[in-house]
Amino acid sequence: LEFRRALFRSVSSFNDGINEEEIRNKNLLRNNIVEEFVEKIISTGNIGREYNILDLIKIYQEGEIRYKYLIPPGYMDAREKDDLTKFGDLIVWKQILEYAKFNNKEILFVTRDTKEDWWETSQENGQKVIVGPRNELIEEFDIFVQFNKHFNMITLNELIPNLSKMRSDERRVGKECSQGVDL
Repeated sequence: LEFRRALFRSVSSFNDGINEEEIRNKNLLRNNIVEEFVEKIISTGNIGREYNILDLIKIYQEGEIRYKYLIPPGYMDAREKDDLTKFGDLIVWKQILEYAKFNNKEILFVTRDTKEDWWETSQENGQKVIVGPRNELIEEFDIFVQFNKHFNMITLNELIPNLSKMRSDERRVGKECSQGVDL
């Protein structure tokens, strides 16, 4: 009986710690940490080049063809928008491709967009579930970048719990290593 109580207290304490970590991470987002992060990226010049009018015209022309044949990303925006803002996702995608190629980098794209023109989805229990980035995007990334680099995506909603889990795992591994436990 005493063992059960001790185990229950340990599990409760562990769960409380995780919940507190998630609350801290959510508070970081609420306190404009994302905006501050973006401003820092811009101020340090860690962004892609600004497209000139000729670059944009090429992207718009390509976008019209891609959207006609439902080639991701962005074709779902074409259904919702009539102006050039419908090409926003495609412009972001082109920036990602260029950045990865010219900086020889792996990419983890964090987005709030959950539409099917970015994501492979499946149905589980009557609900749409995100499986991963569209295969067409991965293929295009591999062809364009040509450096055996990887592209992956995660939603902002997935990022917070994963960061909490990674921090928790880092602490656990660090504690186990300091106690001489073999992993």
